[in-house]
Amino acid sequence: MNWRIQPRWSVYLMGTIVSLIAMLPCLVNCAPAATTLTDDDIKTMLRDSVEVNRQTVGLAVGIVDVRGARVICQGKLDNGTDRDIDGDTLFAIGSITKVFTALLLQDMVERGEMRLDDPVQKYLPDSVRMPTYQGKEITLLHLATHTSGLPRDCNGDLYSFLSHCKLQRAPGTRKAYSNLGVGLLGYVIALKAGKDYETLVRERICQPLGMKATCITVSPELKTRLAAGHAMPGHRVADFLPEHHDTNALAPTLLGAGSIRSTANDLLKFVSAYAGLTPSPLSSEMQKAKEFHQLESGDKQPLVWESDGTVFEHGGLLDGYQAELAFDVKQRRGVVVLSNCANVSTFVPGVWRGLLGDCSPRPVGTVQVNQALYDDYTGLYKFGLSGELCSVRHDNGRLVLQVLGKPGQRLHFPSYEIFPQSEAVFCNEFWQVQARFAAAAPGNPPELILTSLGSRSGFQGSAEAAMISKEMPSVPSPVPADPAAYDGYVGQYRKTVLFGLIRFGPTLNIVHKKDELGSHLIASVRGIGVEEIFPASQTSFIPGYNVSDDLRFTFVRNRKGTTKSVIVLWNGKRLRGTRISNQPN
Repeated sequence: MNWRIQPRWSVYLMGTIVSLIAMLPCLVNCAPAATTLTDDDIKTMLRDSVEVNRQTVGLAVGIVDVRGARVICQGKLDNGTDRDIDGDTLFAIGSITKVFTALLLQDMVERGEMRLDDPVQKYLPDSVRMPTYQGKEITLLHLATHTSGLPRDCNGDLYSFLSHCKLQRAPGTRKAYSNLGVGLLGYVIALKAGKDYETLVRERICQPLGMKATCITVSPELKTRLAAGHAMPGHRVADFLPEHHDTNALAPTLLGAGSIRSTANDLLKFVSAYAGLTPSPLSSEMQKAKEFHQLESGDKQPLVWESDGTVFEHGGLLDGYQAELAFDVKQRRGVVVLSNCANVSTFVPGVWRGLLGDCSPRPVGTVQVNQALYDDYTGLYKFGLSGELCSVRHDNGRLVLQVLGKPGQRLHFPSYEIFPQSEAVFCNEFWQVQARFAAAAPGNPPELILTSLGSRSGFQGSAEAAMISKEMPSVPSPVPADPAAYDGYVGQYRKTVLFGLIRFGPTLNIVHKKDELGSHLIASVRGIGVEEIFPASQTSFIPGYNVSDDLRFTFVRNRKGTTKSVIVLWNGKRLRGTRISNQPN
């Protein structure tokens, strides 16, 4: 079974795909239509994600359509207060910043200050040389459609980086997501306008739309409403504080790539104007920003948005935060999803399509069945060829299904209630999944057949699973940080031979950082990266959910309690490093 979460941060768990056609006789048990999505439906999904699955800390969902706007929330700010998440809670929105940058570009075009086909070089100092490919220059349109050929990120000084960058292909010939490209676009827009990027966003977008809380620099009043960012529940990221997000982490001048913070209420005003639900001074600019532009490859793309011409979407992922913004121009419906936990493979990137579809999880053909059956179906199931796991549990009158992935996999898919269409067939229309329980031989547990009813299921076709246990896996509780133990892990680690006389390979640095949020253990290898790691036990540490690699650090102590080495498990490889210094490099 091929499970995937859309759109951009997909996690592929390869297995068997069985033809959907073979399951057509089973599908007639599920009603083709469903009722409208209610606030209670959404609240249940949010509560399951925050409190049951513990996949995030706080969530805010905003929906706007012809019936008006509403916000449904769950969880806490966890910023030193006991305040609940609400529509005015401030979140970092990461790369959703890019759609603001695209709108600023269209505004500059409307004012006659820029043209989409202008070379980027035109707006940079003469001392800076933009890269070209066989004489082909990068234009503003290339930056705004991720077709510039520039790499995803930028290291070091921006001007030096650009002057020495070598393009591997002609601009406009292939789409490849680039933070650098859109960040550079925001930078040259600010240069041409003679104002800083934040001022432009405030004056040309936020003020006309009445978005009073959207900002880059966070005021003292807004700081009290800022949700603390988390790498995983129970562990706030080291740099959630506003002063640490004043510039994009990629380069100090690339604010247009991912520096904005906003609220559900503010973003509903933004998406409502884009979807044509409310009149706006920016209607002309927004309409033209949605237009598709011909590129050298023959493809047509809008400015920044991911779109099929009907649905426009953009996500955002930043240390400690995750967000989605989308609207449907035909349905005239927009959605906002904000989370203060950067969990790349679960709720946030998977839920927005269902919210946009306005489809209740409960099919209209739902029937009442004897809930004693729920206990019979409860258990842990294993898909035969792929080895992936799935749990089914009876939860206070609900039958709840959750795909867990491979044994030991840290990131699980959202759980959701499945509703009976008969004693054997259950459906969830929001997630577009059918579960059919097949009778096995007398005395044997039932088999489970999962079938995708659409793209929101996250998989294709059908697959069979056998119950392997009545015991359900528990959701792990956060392990608290131990500052005294952290000090004992600080230092440099390298691979050594001959009793440590010969050292080789890269050096792993472990640093203990303290701030007003508490203690943080930071692992870094020069040329590879820097990650905060979090305790899975008192001696074993893992990165946050925003890291898809299977990575674990286990510190080894001697009998006196002194750390002597570290064992690193990385995507199936086992590496051992000797502690060569108790001082980081």
